Amino acid sequence: TLQSQFELRVFHIRGEHAVSTAQLEETIAHLRNELDNKLNRRNEKAKDIGVSTEDDNPPKAYRNVCIQTDRETFIKPSEEDNRAVKNNQIVPKKLNISSLSHSISAQSENKDNYNVQSSESVLSCQPKQMLPPPPPPPPPPPPPLPESSLSGLVPPPPPLPVGPSSLTSQFGSGPPLPPPLSEGCRNLQAPLPPPPPPLPGLGPPVPPPPPGSGLPPPLPPPGLEFFFNSTLSSNQGPRKPAIEPSRPMKPLYWTRIQLQDSRKTAVPTLWESLEEPDILDTTEFEYLFSKDTTQEKRKPLSETYEKKTKAKKIIKLLDGKRSQTVGILISSLHLEMKDIQQAILCVDDSVVDLETLEALYENRAQKDELEKIKQYYQTSKEEELKLLDKPEQFLYELSQIPNFAERAQCIIFQSVFSEGITSVHRKVDIITRASKALLNMTSVKDILGLILAFGNYMNGGNRTRGQADGFGLEILPKLKDVKSRDSGINLVDYVVIYYLRHCDKEAGTDKSIFPLPEPQDFFQASQVKFEDLIKDLRKLKRDLEASEKQMKLVCRESSEEHLQPFKGKLEEFFRKAKEERKKEECSLENAQKCFEETVEYFGIKPKPGEKEITPNYVFTVWYEFCSDFKTIWKRESKSISKERIKVAQQSVTKLTAEKKVETKKINPTASLKERLRQKEANVTAN
Repeated sequence: TLQSQFELRVFHIRGEHAVSTAQLEETIAHLRNELDNKLNRRNEKAKDIGVSTEDDNPPKAYRNVCIQTDRETFIKPSEEDNRAVKNNQIVPKKLNISSLSHSISAQSENKDNYNVQSSESVLSCQPKQMLPPPPPPPPPPPPPLPESSLSGLVPPPPPLPVGPSSLTSQFGSGPPLPPPLSEGCRNLQAPLPPPPPPLPGLGPPVPPPPPGSGLPPPLPPPGLEFFFNSTLSSNQGPRKPAIEPSRPMKPLYWTRIQLQDSRKTAVPTLWESLEEPDILDTTEFEYLFSKDTTQEKRKPLSETYEKKTKAKKIIKLLDGKRSQTVGILISSLHLEMKDIQQAILCVDDSVVDLETLEALYENRAQKDELEKIKQYYQTSKEEELKLLDKPEQFLYELSQIPNFAERAQCIIFQSVFSEGITSVHRKVDIITRASKALLNMTSVKDILGLILAFGNYMNGGNRTRGQADGFGLEILPKLKDVKSRDSGINLVDYVVIYYLRHCDKEAGTDKSIFPLPEPQDFFQASQVKFEDLIKDLRKLKRDLEASEKQMKLVCRESSEEHLQPFKGKLEEFFRKAKEERKKEECSLENAQKCFEETVEYFGIKPKPGEKEITPNYVFTVWYEFCSDFKTIWKRESKSISKERIKVAQQSVTKLTAEKKVETKKINPTASLKERLRQKEANVTAN
């Protein structure tokens, strides 16, 4: 950022002069030690004098010495160097490194006078209040920025000169201000002022000429010359007269371009030749685009101060996390409290959906929270109630709905019961359908008969496996692992091919039907557990009874105004819910019986180590076998369909060849009458 770059630039400038400052401090300390030694030898009496860095100081009756302690004054002069000086004052000039070394070298020439004067001046450098120690050496500079990033940046402005007021604020009130310096100090040359910062995009500033060279400074860069010329030329005034509308107009924020009469450009622009037409009806234009002169009524200044001084303090009764949760709920609702109340009292989910109602029920005020809020409402004044935070106000308004918790619970239970009973019905139905399909489909028996025949033939001559009357269904998923001699097909492939070619008369046509139940039905049936269905029905029964109690409680405590339509709708719901639950209990019992019949019909035995036969074990076997069977059945059905089409085409070709039908091409040049005549002649000849 610009601030960080400015600080970095100032840091580099101070670092460049750190060595010179340290040398100057070392030289001053050395001179001070020499003078102390000389004073000790002569036993001269020291006097206390005041030290000041201010340039304008009134003359005093005693000797004053000006000592420069600010390191920034070695970099740039004060802005008050060129100020007029009174006739009876001599203003000391600023010190710099070259003048200081010059004065040190001249010390031997004026040794006698120097000792007398310096003894007093040095002792005056020891005031009653010690000056602060010199600043510590600067820290190591940060890594330099890349040139690409620094090239387009504007260098920061030079630091402001430190005036007397800043020094006084730093070191507090000191002794009285000293008079001007002696003649030797007035001969010192003040350093040249630093150049002004360059404009953006003009590159680094031009360095000043070396001291004593006498050469004039170089010309400014072309950008600066254009800037100053354009500034001077703009002072010549615009070419067009000023316009004063009769009323204040709305401003149009454009970038103005002004051309001068004396300006000559190589390429003429549009603005030099463009003529500005006169506005015919300024009244209409002023009416449309004038400022609105109606001013808002200003309040007395005292009221403004009262508002600023009296800050409203929001009162919170909930903890932070709880208040934040309720606040998020309020911002996501986009509903008014009257809409929520109407939906609760009338059991209407058209405005407040079930998801929103569940969120309101879960975030309702708890017993302890509601007690705090109600107590605050009862003990506070109307003005204090306005300071209560929004979550507390929302929970209080929600609690004002008659029997909100009980009503909301009954309404939510309607949806919960509907979803629960539907899930139980779907699972019971899939078990029943899968079991009945295996019991009643003739094609299932045909396929199992083929497998039995092929198995007995393969086990012919084996006393333990041959001559079987049936087989365990656990072999069905393993039939695909029985490969042919050339490994071209497996046993399931052969069973499907044989069934399509010898048992299914409609094979290869649209009338052909898959002979087994759908694999997806077996997969869904394998995920059902009878014990889970029994638990679900029992839980629905308990919840139904509890919700019915809540409904009766609401009917007892509600007034006649808020009793209907809640009572009528909920009583009808509970009546139907009880009937549906009993019906599903009966359906579950029938599904269990049907499954047991299927197990007995196929002679299925439980797995080793298990006592009961579960739907997962039975229907997983059929799901794997039916999935393999259906994949092969689709492939072979397409193959048979292609064969039938090929046979049909051959039959058509054979019939065409037997009838010896000749096809003659019609001469396109012949007329329509000629073609009709030729057609009649051919028919007569046949």
